[in-house]
Amino acid sequence: METNQNQIPVALVNAFSVSMFDNPRRLLVEFRRLTIEELQQLTQGAPIQSYIRHQGTVQLISQLLGREIQASNSLYVYTSERIVMFVLQTPQRGAEIQQLRPEDIVIYEVVVHSLE
Repeated sequence: METNQNQIPVALVNAFSVSMFDNPRRLLVEFRRLTIEELQQLTQGAPIQSYIRHQGTVQLISQLLGREIQASNSLYVYTSERIVMFVLQTPQRGAEIQQLRPEDIVIYEVVVHSLE
């Protein structure tokens, strides 16, 4: 039975760390840059969980996806969902930027391959 790709849950993050994985042994991690259109296709109809606390980023994502995304202080731990990472083009340490534009971020799909 074929799985509908848009039924795979999507985790939204704004950073990547090895601590996202429970006792990793051998992983290959691939970062694939996405356009806004690819992001919209990837998330269309999919359940989404945000692990991003920055309100400006969450508001921009909500606008791009056309649905309400909630800010979250929860820590992300990888299971098997898709990971989409949002990175500020020019991060300003300690500054809370409230208004972001699409050109202010870079979007990546993070693909995890287990090598065990």
